[in-house]
Amino acid sequence: MTLPIRASEATLIEVRQALQRVELNRRTAPQHNFTATTDPGVTDDESEGYTVQSWWFNDTSDELFLCTDATTGAAVWQNLTAAEIIGGASKAFKTITAPDANSVVADNASDTLTITESGGIAITVAGTAENDTLNFDGAASSHNHSAADITSGLLALARGGTAADLNATGGASQVLQQASAGAAITVGQLASSDLSDTANIMLADGTVPFVATVVGVEPTVSNHLVTKEYVDRAINFIEEFFFNNVASDIGGIYFEMLDTSTGAGESTFTAADLGGGDGQALTNWATLAGVPGVITMAEGVYTGHLHAERTVGNRSVNLYFEIWTRLADSPFTETLRITSETSSEITSKTEVELHGVLPGDVVINDTDRIIIKWLADLGTGAPTTIVLYAEGVNASRAKIPTSTEVLTSIFVRRDGTTPLSAPWAANNDITGLTKLEVDNIRLDGNTIIAISGALFVTSATGNVLIGSSSNDVLISATFSKIQLTSPNIELQNLTGDVLVSFNTVDQDSSLTYMETEDEFRFGSPVLAAIVAGGAASAGNLTLTSTTHGTKGKLLLGAAGTSAYDEVTDRLGLGTASPQQHLHISRAVPIIRLSDSNAATDQAVATLIEFYRGDNTSRVGYWGMESWSNDVMVLATDYAAGAIRLSTGSAVTALIIDSSQNFDFQDGNLTTTGTAAFAVTTLQETGTVKANLDIMQLVNPVNAADMDGTRTSILWRLARVTDTLLDAGRIGFEAADDWTATGSTQDADFVIECLEQGVMT
Repeated sequence: MTLPIRASEATLIEVRQALQRVELNRRTAPQHNFTATTDPGVTDDESEGYTVQSWWFNDTSDELFLCTDATTGAAVWQNLTAAEIIGGASKAFKTITAPDANSVVADNASDTLTITESGGIAITVAGTAENDTLNFDGAASSHNHSAADITSGLLALARGGTAADLNATGGASQVLQQASAGAAITVGQLASSDLSDTANIMLADGTVPFVATVVGVEPTVSNHLVTKEYVDRAINFIEEFFFNNVASDIGGIYFEMLDTSTGAGESTFTAADLGGGDGQALTNWATLAGVPGVITMAEGVYTGHLHAERTVGNRSVNLYFEIWTRLADSPFTETLRITSETSSEITSKTEVELHGVLPGDVVINDTDRIIIKWLADLGTGAPTTIVLYAEGVNASRAKIPTSTEVLTSIFVRRDGTTPLSAPWAANNDITGLTKLEVDNIRLDGNTIIAISGALFVTSATGNVLIGSSSNDVLISATFSKIQLTSPNIELQNLTGDVLVSFNTVDQDSSLTYMETEDEFRFGSPVLAAIVAGGAASAGNLTLTSTTHGTKGKLLLGAAGTSAYDEVTDRLGLGTASPQQHLHISRAVPIIRLSDSNAATDQAVATLIEFYRGDNTSRVGYWGMESWSNDVMVLATDYAAGAIRLSTGSAVTALIIDSSQNFDFQDGNLTTTGTAAFAVTTLQETGTVKANLDIMQLVNPVNAADMDGTRTSILWRLARVTDTLLDAGRIGFEAADDWTATGSTQDADFVIECLEQGVMT
């Protein structure tokens, strides 16, 4: 095992191995050659596309070269192989060979054998594979050097034994090191048990692994130890941006250029009626915001490639490009970085490839855009039109040198340090994942093809949110059922009215929570809304004002002017505060009972019934009686029942008893009419008792009048024509005398006594 003397040797070995493992993508610049079978020469120069910092790897000899001068015909390539860096190919050696190949001894046993260097010739003590290269043996316990040879302390090589130690003893911060160029010090392989401090010492065989990330200062010279991260950043790539005809969000004559070709057909960009003069703007192409995402514009050659044509006019046309950087945010300042060479004169459609050189790295913002502006110098002549061509088979593009830092903005690192900055393109699958933890998952497709097993969506906070404030959430189930195992469904943090719609093939319905009114409303734009207690036979639907123990009211109607009061068990129509079990409040309250089966007005049967108990026995009713539908009846069902009519203050005015007798309380029977003595009529047979000023009895055949002026009874006779005629009169004349007056008509007037008695 070899212990490196120079840090660069291990680094270069790592670089070589890393480069052998790296699969170079399309961005690998053409000025690098990683598949050569010979070493580079002086003619592998800038005319071949190589530049300073170009790499060359000889796959046959496993040697790596770096171009330090690309001058045509005089290219210089530095061999970065460890042996070449450490010793060089021209090192000289002086070998002393023992006479018997076994030992070198002094002529006298008491003398000291001295081997000295002279003339800059190195001294080599060589051995064989079977024997030690250098062996010290003697009576002394160690091989000592004078203090002049060792800055401080003692270098002791122990004698004998199979586990000899090499001890470097000295003051603080003393180290064992190779002081000059030459071969590395070789020691026997060490195990971690041979080390006194494995926490701070590592072995080349990897048995003592790193326990933390190795970091350090940025290297400044070629043999400084570097990390793979630095190597990745140091190796330049060519980033290609293809022109297309999609307008940039910058506007104007700016179009987009992307790191991949669109695959679209040929597009054209026309600048018409151009006059003479230099630097006339044609078309600009810009990267997307945040691209390429590097903090350094690398020095090197920048290339612009497109096809162009002069279609109208005869002015001379020469093209060139400028490369600018543009701030991502206001004031969107653009800064010129590179101006290319000028093309030869353009006439017919031709390929144009120009170059511009950035002499040194330029620090930019990682959000800056790269802009390439194509311009034209026009000579004298007629107005001229220039057409630039992109896409299709033209491969029009800008080639920009950049470090592998650009990979940070393009590729996702497996160590998770580079997040996605945009959605992945469609038709790319991620397989082999056993766990995915992200802040947000977006599915642009409308179908999840299959999920093996049950799908559980959970949240560490206990909340699962679906959708957004501006999008609908559609949930579809194969068997038309979505089952929630939780007893609670909560719509939370909503503003305004909340509408829940139910849409079937044939019907639509809705449930709306009105925020201002704090109420629910049912509605159906197709059929009448139905609220049911369930589909089971004899099911029940319970409506209650609140689930709280203290009840309130069920308000009816949009205005809430009708209500059922659960506290008093009262129903109010037109009033939200019913005062009785049924309270109707209107300007003209009306209760209507209609017989839906009545064929005629006389066939109507409607009743208001009065019962003892809920359904024990009827005690009375009021209505259009069923056995005589044209008669309204107010009746009691008790055999000894009576009907009583009362006036103000519940004073009884009339009683109809069970024998059908009328009892006018206090003997009062008062009739009124619009004309005295002529309106109120008592009809049918019977006895009339009255104390009246006027009483008139009318019959179609005969009648008697009590004349109030003469206190007499006038009898009238009706003829065939029903005209009433005077048939005689009996009355009081004076002094209690009865008088009889004959009829003025053709009639007999008879006075007789029908009972036993005497008539005078």
